Amino acid sequence: MRILVTLDISDNKIRYRANKLILGYGERIQYSVFEIDTTSKQLIKLQRQLKELLKPSDKAHLFPLCGKCMGNRKADGAGQVTWPERFYYY
Repeated sequence: MRILVTLDISDNKIRYRANKLILGYGERIQYSVFEIDTTSKQLIKLQRQLKELLKPSDKAHLFPLCGKCMGNRKADGAGQVTWPERFYYY
């Protein structure tokens, strides 16, 4: 499944660790926004790891992206925009 992950972390060390953790699952879309392709089991593991890492004042949001959402997304602006070659449905 495709998941959009957003982070709001004030501590630089924790943000670096969280970013590195999430990059193990997918790619960065913006500075604190990631898109990952994961299984349900891997998603549970990621949520557990983030919970252990983050402080109570930090936030991590995980938004599932359905196939229709993925097919309708748009991107504008500078930089390179990549799209997965195929979408996987679980």
